[in-house]
Amino acid sequence: MTIEAEVVHMDRHRDFWGFNRAKHAVVEAAILATRMHLIPHDEIAAEFRKLRVIVTKTGGPAEFEAMDFLEARFALAGRASDGQAEPSLARPANKKGPR
Repeated sequence: MTIEAEVVHMDRHRDFWGFNRAKHAVVEAAILATRMHLIPHDEIAAEFRKLRVIVTKTGGPAEFEAMDFLEARFALAGRASDGQAEPSLARPANKKGPR
């Protein structure tokens, strides 16, 4: 069977760049980071490990930097729960990076 068709209109609003798994993984990590007071530390650590694999496989420099930032803050918060430092996800005043 053959079907013939005629294009009557074609339009493009912008190029499709595809889905970026690493960007989504960073967003998930950021959400987890805001739930540190609700979710056990071990569960968040396990999820961060899974998300890091995705960033490593599919991420670029921005995703690596963002994931590094979130992991550093998560590590700080973990030490704070042991009484070693103040937990904070806020960017240090002298640092620049992804927002």
